[in-house]
Amino acid sequence: MSENNQGPVAFDGRLFSMNRNKIPREELAQHAGKYVAFSLDGTQILVSAEEEEDVDVKLRAVGIDPSRVVHGYIPSPEEHTFL
Repeated sequence: MSENNQGPVAFDGRLFSMNRNKIPREELAQHAGKYVAFSLDGTQILVSAEEEEDVDVKLRAVGIDPSRVVHGYIPSPEEHTFL
């Protein structure tokens, strides 16, 4: 997947959240305890990595501009979050 578009990136936070919430728990579980890059529309996880800085490395390796994704973290079941 290549997203080498230039110019401003349109981001719709509401759409992202709605789509992100539709990603099946089973898919999210595959990335538990990892840093991830979501597509701008929130429909998919593009890459994941144990270390945050490795996410951008992986994105560039597959031809995706790191500024055109939403970075995040998916906690493992053992982690406590206050959100």
